Amino acid sequence: MAELAKTVHHYRRQLFKRMRLHEDLYFNNQCLNHDLIPRYVKHEFKKDNSKIVKQLAKEIARKLIKKEIKLIYMKLNNVNTQLKMNYDKMRTLMRYEDLNTFLGRVHTQISVEQQRKRHTLDGKLKKLIDDKKTESLKKQLNNFHKFHDNLINFTQVHLEKSEIDLLEKGIKFNPTSNINTERNLIKLAAEIEATMNHIRVNKFEIRDEIRPLLRKELKDLRTNKKLGRGHFNDKVIKSIREKVERNKLTITKADKGNCMIIMKTKDYNKKVLDFLSKNNIREKKISLSTIIQKIKEVIKRIPDSLELKNIKGLKIDNTRIPRLYGLMKIHKSTILDEIPIRPVVSNCNAPTYQLSKWLNIFLKEKINFSPSYTIKNTLDLVNKIKDIKVEDHYKIRTLDIENLYTNVPTLEVKRLIEEDLDQSNLSNDTVETVCQILNLCLKQNFFQFDNKIFEQIQGLAMGYPIAPYLADRYMDYFEKTHIFNWGNEFSPLIVYYYRYVDDIIILWKGTDQGFNDFVTYLNSSVNNIKFKNEHINDKECNFLDLNIKLLDGKHSFDIFRKPTHTDVSIDISSQHHWNHKIAVFNSLLERLVNIPLNEDNFNKEMGIIKQIARKNNFDNNMIDRMLNKKLHKRLLRSHFPISQHRIENKRYFPLSFVGTLSSKVARLLEKDNNIKIAFRPTNNLRNLLFNNKDPVFPIGEEWCL
Repeated sequence: MAELAKTVHHYRRQLFKRMRLHEDLYFNNQCLNHDLIPRYVKHEFKKDNSKIVKQLAKEIARKLIKKEIKLIYMKLNNVNTQLKMNYDKMRTLMRYEDLNTFLGRVHTQISVEQQRKRHTLDGKLKKLIDDKKTESLKKQLNNFHKFHDNLINFTQVHLEKSEIDLLEKGIKFNPTSNINTERNLIKLAAEIEATMNHIRVNKFEIRDEIRPLLRKELKDLRTNKKLGRGHFNDKVIKSIREKVERNKLTITKADKGNCMIIMKTKDYNKKVLDFLSKNNIREKKISLSTIIQKIKEVIKRIPDSLELKNIKGLKIDNTRIPRLYGLMKIHKSTILDEIPIRPVVSNCNAPTYQLSKWLNIFLKEKINFSPSYTIKNTLDLVNKIKDIKVEDHYKIRTLDIENLYTNVPTLEVKRLIEEDLDQSNLSNDTVETVCQILNLCLKQNFFQFDNKIFEQIQGLAMGYPIAPYLADRYMDYFEKTHIFNWGNEFSPLIVYYYRYVDDIIILWKGTDQGFNDFVTYLNSSVNNIKFKNEHINDKECNFLDLNIKLLDGKHSFDIFRKPTHTDVSIDISSQHHWNHKIAVFNSLLERLVNIPLNEDNFNKEMGIIKQIARKNNFDNNMIDRMLNKKLHKRLLRSHFPISQHRIENKRYFPLSFVGTLSSKVARLLEKDNNIKIAFRPTNNLRNLLFNNKDPVFPIGEEWCL
């Protein structure tokens, strides 16, 4: 009798224990599903101000919960074993009717206790969910960033809400549209065939797999099976085009921040023409066919024996006159008449564009030129200055070079490049030929605007691939000659000096008047290069995309955005490849984890990134996953450094992205290990609506203006 009582007591206790384990299992699974961190996990972490530890804490907590679930399953296994043993023993010691009565009474008690336990756990879950929502809301409110409007309409032309909604998605948005659908498919087929010519293995098998995919897509289009998806966008786009044409409007963009701007065409043209007249840019008569013929003759005279590989294969025939267009500098003023423009020259397919591109690569390979004071990007600057000790009397200053490219003296640049070539290991014939090509590229400084041809009288031609290299070479010479020479009284007062194109940052240990004298000295050194002092605060400045402060003897960093910055990226509904859609978040998160921000600035920037994601209809959980992945990779690289010398033998080929068809075709083409596909969008809003460029002039004498 004592043995039976003991067995019944143990069995009842084990049943209650199993019930509690099942409820604990339910609680932990709900925590995983809702991304919650229960209190028993939180106490595992010590307070740490490291942002990496804080970001990884969430992932570690999930691992601990999973470990707890595994432990619960082990306990359940043991409990079930004990229950089976006790049940078998009770069957031998009790009558069948007594056993059933006992089991019924115990299960009723367990059911009541289980309901009470579930109610308690649901309360805990609700509190955890509410706390998470409250914390998320607080972060959103604390990190809310006021972005600039995505669209500015400087006209009185009324736009419907549907038109505004479409335009506010940004110039890169690629709407689902029926416009040019079949033409895009034909273009895709041509791109596939061009790529097929470079495939080495299984060429015919790959073509046989691609052909039926194209045929099916074309058949679906012609039988209207795939039409209608973009019918709404087509009507809106057509309506915008009609208003632009009827009211003589121009759609362009802001210089900073991707804001789309609508203005009267006469106002737009006047701003651009005023800029041209103020900068000594005059009209010119040219013959495009004559220029092309001259370039061909120069290339033809190049001996095959010279070290000028690939130059003979440059395509010169399919060229056109460069086109200038203007971007509005709305960060300078909000009044239309006072807004200046930034001129941009589209040089793609210009007569010497390919030659300039080749020359840029050639000079970088053959000339041992490494600029002393140039930074590559923001991270390069941070790595150079983050460990510099800052004294109390140090001041941070920024300078801006006014119109750098158009003011670089071409004669001086040619002399510097000739000296560099003479000091290289190239033969005299090669040096002479490269100098001829350089002269040819420097002379092609014309462009078209408003159906007229203009010539840039001085400086480097805007938009050419070789221009940044030549400007950097001249500025490096200027800096060594006029700033860091032995006779300069100001150079000992410079703690550091770094330049990114035309933006300069200086840590100065002299007086304010001394710095003003230094700027005056720079502006008097040469006639063409002029520096503008942008001093605002001795201990703080905005440089590139950084806010830099001098605090506690060191540099403190934060992310800086201009007031005209918008929250537009590529909307999730845009017809882009997925990698294109998340590219901006990859870039923002890469900057976030590499710039040494303090905890508050890190959390603020993370909130802004999530704000941008929400605006473009992306899930914030995706941003968290991307961040954790980057932090994990960074942690691995810190412990297991990877060699930076990676050999990449793949050749990249462009492919228009028209949906899943392009992805399927890309997978087939990439069966050849030497092929890599780079997708490009087809009908983004820039291509569909922008009219800030002149129409393309055909090649011929009739355009000798």
